[in-house]
Amino acid sequence: MKLLTVVLVLYASFCLAITNERLLKLQERSGGSFIKLTKSNFNEVLAGPRNATIITLLTATNPEIGCSTCQNIAPAFQQLVDSWSLDHPDGDGLFFARADLAEGHPDIFQALRLNNVPKLYVYGPTNDSTPLTEGFEVWNVPQSIDFVDHVVATIAEKLGKRVDLHQPVQWGSIAITVGSVMLFLWLLQNYSRYFILLITSKTLWGGFAVFLILIFTTGYMFNNIRGMPFIMQDDKGLPKYFVQGQQQQLGIETQVISAIYGMLALSVVFLVIKAPGLADARVRFGIVLYLLGLNIVLFSVFLSIFQFKSSGYPFHLLNIWSPK
Repeated sequence: MKLLTVVLVLYASFCLAITNERLLKLQERSGGSFIKLTKSNFNEVLAGPRNATIITLLTATNPEIGCSTCQNIAPAFQQLVDSWSLDHPDGDGLFFARADLAEGHPDIFQALRLNNVPKLYVYGPTNDSTPLTEGFEVWNVPQSIDFVDHVVATIAEKLGKRVDLHQPVQWGSIAITVGSVMLFLWLLQNYSRYFILLITSKTLWGGFAVFLILIFTTGYMFNNIRGMPFIMQDDKGLPKYFVQGQQQQLGIETQVISAIYGMLALSVVFLVIKAPGLADARVRFGIVLYLLGLNIVLFSVFLSIFQFKSSGYPFHLLNIWSPK
């Protein structure tokens, strides 16, 4: 009799468990590669029993909440779920779900008793009828752009599943590249003699050398290696152009520094080479004063940025502007 009872309980649990087919249908209804949790489906998806593992990201991208991490990791999470869905269209026992407070459904966050976000909950397969507030594992959410690499490594370590990240096809970049190549070939065919003059120009090669110097000294390679975002948001949801510390640098920050370096280089070159050759003494004097003043202003801005990034740096010129 006891054996029969156990068998019946196990059979009932198996029948009541949410199946992979049901999870796939919910994913299709969400219109993407992950399940959008709503008031009507969150209990069905997260409560046991279940036959699959469900990795659930809980965020709040509302500007009034001020969760900059939630906003920054959203594209990385989308890349993660798109990559898994592309290689495993049937789910292969692993599904992703997400609930964002900005899309409504506060019942989900109240049911889970959340008081801070982002959270990454992992619900494993189970035959028990556990509520959604139990039976899950909390994974760490790194407060940086390394989110996707961290989750991929954790999936491999704890779930034994490999996620191959796929970069989305940049059709715009491809179209620009093809168009640029075709334009270059057309120009080369019709204006070849001018190309010979260009490639033998000292001015052109000098400018190209300065361009390379600016790229390598302003952190362009650093940004590409680290995968830093172009721009971030602060706790109030406002754009953030600079971040403190020498180990972090945004894409737009690199462009600002490049522009300052470029203007400094041009002003110094003009001051040394062009200004002395001006025939009118008054004009020459005015140009020299202007360029010297421009150099002082640019160096002041540059030092202000350096002070912001290097806490405790004592030197400055003019207090014109600061990224704070």
